[in-house]
Amino acid sequence: MKAPVAVVGPGPAQAIPPPPNATAPAGGRANVAFGLAANLLLRVAAAAAGVALTLRLTGMPEMVGPAAIGLLGGLDSAVELLVAVPAGRLSDRWGRRPLLLGGAVAAAVGLLIAGLGNTLALLTLGRAVQGLGTGLTVPPLLGWFSDEAAARPGGRRGRVMAGVEAGTAAGLLIGTVLGSVIWSAARASGFPLLAALFVGAAALFTRAPGLALPTSHGAPPLGHPQPAGGLPVPAGGWLGDVRAVLRTPGLSRLLAAWVLLNGVVGLWLTHAVYQMNAGARDAQQFLVGIGREDLRLGPVQTEALPVILALWMLLFIAGSLAWGPLLARIEAWLAMRVALVGMLLVCLALAFINAADVAPAARWVAVAVFCAGVVLEAGFAPAALTRLATDAAAARRGMTMGLYSVAFGLGSVGGSWLGGPFSALGGMNGIIVATAILAASALATLTIGHRPAPGHLQIASVSLEP
Repeated sequence: MKAPVAVVGPGPAQAIPPPPNATAPAGGRANVAFGLAANLLLRVAAAAAGVALTLRLTGMPEMVGPAAIGLLGGLDSAVELLVAVPAGRLSDRWGRRPLLLGGAVAAAVGLLIAGLGNTLALLTLGRAVQGLGTGLTVPPLLGWFSDEAAARPGGRRGRVMAGVEAGTAAGLLIGTVLGSVIWSAARASGFPLLAALFVGAAALFTRAPGLALPTSHGAPPLGHPQPAGGLPVPAGGWLGDVRAVLRTPGLSRLLAAWVLLNGVVGLWLTHAVYQMNAGARDAQQFLVGIGREDLRLGPVQTEALPVILALWMLLFIAGSLAWGPLLARIEAWLAMRVALVGMLLVCLALAFINAADVAPAARWVAVAVFCAGVVLEAGFAPAALTRLATDAAAARRGMTMGLYSVAFGLGSVGGSWLGGPFSALGGMNGIIVATAILAASALATLTIGHRPAPGHLQIASVSLEP
């Protein structure tokens, strides 16, 4: 028997019977399986394309200098930031499928233009079209996963979102390796193969039954009443819709923490990699230059940096998957705070690992603490996505995920900019300090003043406020 749902309104919620399609996923496990496979393939394609294009640009010094490489590298992200919220809003109106299919095809076309073009104008156009494709795809995809998660019992929502986060991390890992291999083996001839990955993701989107619905799981289009007699969601202008989404209790707090957390991502993908890949070891900091050390893995000899990054990513994926069933027992806001404590634990462990005068046994203990912290911090994104799937109005999940994508981009760019002075002044120690500041700020954002006030929106008598 289907559980009753609550009318959204001030004060205590009133339980009333749900509509026929409000609780059952459109395609069951197969629906989510196709979606997770499409998400993985999309992330692999995006990561591989980014690596291959970067390698191509570094081999074109006569056309593209360091400044132009930086601008081209960030152009797709800039376009994605501009497109994400409108794409999410359109997916709420038209359904997820048109945006997902169009975005995957646009990403493939943009990759071919940038990968095969031989002028700066074509390279610029290709990167812009790639950003358009990403911006059209990510918010509807996350919105669709939110539809699927929200249609499941609370204990299963975390597993869906943990699968999304694990697939995203796995796609980054696989794509980074694949892009390098394809470029080394085929040079520019490999770009059509990478473009085919985007087309393959589009094909998987067509196989997910729920994507055929105009709006998933009975969510009404904007301007129509919510199911079960809840408050109507009026069709307003773009800014009005954004303001309406941001009024969701707790959402602004979550987005602010997400910006800060992704500042860590931008910080580490740029400055930490640079420090660990420095040309010479630093006698005062163990981690500076460690990426250049040679490792022999059986018959294979390689530098340490890719091995370190791969091991960290595998640990992060394992942590994301482990958090899935835990989110059925731990409230999402608490899980996010625990994850941020884990990040602070990582910072503490890294400070010991990076110290030059630490005994080897003590350093290995710090490595164990570091691994435990990574498993804990991996729970933030699944918990945040689970909370969004629960709190977001059914008719505005796409726009909510558009704002989530914008927060991700702003955080990554901000972390990259913030890391410069810290890296220049303190090397890896500076990066560790900056990471701790960002994690502590995110933890404070989710903790200080979190008590709900009377009269806040409630569902099933439980406040949406943390």
